[in-house]
Amino acid sequence: MKPIHPFPARMASELIQSAISKLPPESLIIDPMCGSGTVLRYAVEQGLNCVGYDMDPLAVLMSQAWTKASDLHQLIQDANYIVDKAASYLGDDLELPWKSEKTRKFAHYWFAPNQFEDLVRLSQALRRTRLSNRPILQICFSRLIVTKDQGASLARDVSHSRPHRVRMQNDFNVMSEFVKAARLVASRHSPDQIKGTATICVKDARILDDVDSYDLAITSPPYLNAIDYMRGHRLSLIWLGYDLDYLRTIRSNSVGAERGHPQPTLDVNRFIDRTSESRVGSRQVGWFQRFAVDIEAILQRLVQAVRSGGKIIIIIGNSLILGAKFDNVGVVTELGRKVGLTLNSRHEREILPSRRYLPPPEGNSALSLRMRTEAVLEFAVP
Repeated sequence: MKPIHPFPARMASELIQSAISKLPPESLIIDPMCGSGTVLRYAVEQGLNCVGYDMDPLAVLMSQAWTKASDLHQLIQDANYIVDKAASYLGDDLELPWKSEKTRKFAHYWFAPNQFEDLVRLSQALRRTRLSNRPILQICFSRLIVTKDQGASLARDVSHSRPHRVRMQNDFNVMSEFVKAARLVASRHSPDQIKGTATICVKDARILDDVDSYDLAITSPPYLNAIDYMRGHRLSLIWLGYDLDYLRTIRSNSVGAERGHPQPTLDVNRFIDRTSESRVGSRQVGWFQRFAVDIEAILQRLVQAVRSGGKIIIIIGNSLILGAKFDNVGVVTELGRKVGLTLNSRHEREILPSRRYLPPPEGNSALSLRMRTEAVLEFAVP
């Protein structure tokens, strides 16, 4: 299952297959932090109906595009139409996709003049179109920017959410690469395999209002201090019309963000394994407190959303911060019990080297080994 857009640390497809392959055909599945939509894509391929939420607008767009059956021949034609439309705009007709001066300066920092102008033209053509393929065309557009190596920006490692500017000039051809991106997406989409339906929108998993709606919830929350998705995605999202201040608000309020929070209902210090080299202070403990509060809120909402007798599956790994292990798995396990869930099973799985977001520490220390695994926690809803 090849994704149509880069996304760091995607959920392993074998976990999803094991969880939902035996569900009855009328089952309804939710992934409240759906990321790029791996759970949702597998669900619709199995003919199941599913719901996905995420706070990241780009993640929602990826999931929507990946789970919607599209006419791929028409997609290529539409991409060429958008390029022709973009090239037809005269200078006086061009409008920046944002009004904020801060966002404009941000864009000029990350994009050279030639690519900046072409991105303005292309984003304007996409904003003005009413083509049914618009969401998937926006994903093709985003692929120009969210890349590991050279793309439309002056950065590399954007797809790993670690963008850093490495050049001052760029010869990237935005228009021709947009059409190439459409061809690549078309080659990976496989709309004939989509048999179920997916409903996906921007929503915070901590404030779900669904009640007794789902047979299975399966998700992988952002690990504490692991991946700052918005750091890379904002380079694309500004061209889709999102203001930088709005994106920063999402970033600072996301699960796993490095911000403190009032004291949670359990003592997080019990879940911190400090080594002799540990440099963890009150600030990092505050991050962990906020993480615990967020996870408890998510579990409370899922208990309400999943029907009695249903399952909640959480895939999560531990964090290594300043020489100390933060036991995210232990926190989720204890909070699951606290909100009334029964832990059916827990097993560790190795994260293959090819799927790791960052390489683990060198050597054979206990911390090194823990960074190589993640836990699959299956809870039963009473």
